[in-house]
Amino acid sequence: MKLERCEIPAFAVIGKEGSTNDGEGFVAKLWEEANKHFNEVAELAAKDEDGNLLGIWGAMSDMNRAFQPWENEFTEGLYLAGVQCSMEQEPPEGWTKWVIPSYEYLYTERTDPKTFSQVIDWMKENQLPLAGAVHDFTCPQTGKNFLFFPIKKLVNIPAHKRKDMRRSDWKRILKRKYVWDRCTFQEKEGIASLILIREVVQPLVVRNGDHEVTIVDQGMSWLQIAFRNQYVWVTAMFDRHDRLLQIYFDITDGNQLEPADNPTFEDMYLDIVMEPDGSLFELDREELDEAYATGIVSEKQYQKSISEGQKLYCWLKENGLAFAEFCCTQMKKLKGQLKDGTDRTR
Repeated sequence: MKLERCEIPAFAVIGKEGSTNDGEGFVAKLWEEANKHFNEVAELAAKDEDGNLLGIWGAMSDMNRAFQPWENEFTEGLYLAGVQCSMEQEPPEGWTKWVIPSYEYLYTERTDPKTFSQVIDWMKENQLPLAGAVHDFTCPQTGKNFLFFPIKKLVNIPAHKRKDMRRSDWKRILKRKYVWDRCTFQEKEGIASLILIREVVQPLVVRNGDHEVTIVDQGMSWLQIAFRNQYVWVTAMFDRHDRLLQIYFDITDGNQLEPADNPTFEDMYLDIVMEPDGSLFELDREELDEAYATGIVSEKQYQKSISEGQKLYCWLKENGLAFAEFCCTQMKKLKGQLKDGTDRTR
């Protein structure tokens, strides 16, 4: 028996659900039902670049759907016979969707009916407890069947939190100047502010695609814009020569524009970055997926964030460069207010 380790990020399965309460042979009946009606979910299935299904899963959980191991010596629990799908897909009527959190797994090919018990015995001998329910996996390309034994739950994301326009919790910036004013773009009203960075603990460098960009350093400035009744927060970064470096769009759970001198937002993980030439990058989708899988964000918040991200991406394709010009204009306007002492700096 060959045991290997891997980490699998949160993923979703749509399938036919049953439990041990349904009687002997219920798993075989679930697979029979799932295979018979597979055409109903075929278009929802996740596929690789060659169009092959990513995976067929016999996912398992305790009766509370907490993805804990089956109880009473692995004789009581739930089973989902289905296909891996993207996180945002909704199950058709008669089907059930599970979102399985990230885990580190031990896995091995199932070569005979004793494979499960052999691995459990090995784990006990090596004092390695199960961290969750065991899952069946069938590789669509080879037809081989594997068992995945969770040994560690992976939670690598913070709880989403409310952030403010002054970035008052950011310790990296030691000295700054701040100014704000109202703004309007394409009939969208909002608040714009400028943080002029005077001193930092150390510069901040990020990677966009295949290159790195310094976005925080002495002499740089950040323009932020929060539009009313929108689910996106804008941060445009400028170098010390006022050249636009990138525009960062946080998808939010809504923007709170009061008080006007320091609006706030609740970060929903998903981000889009636009470079000065209009190139777009989606970031942190895996964090949103994980937040959904672990219950940090609700189904409604998850679907809303995906929808808003898609809408923003399409909008930027048509309006991105015009909006970048607007950001440059706002930056110069607010920087001018700092120089002439306009009373919007408190």
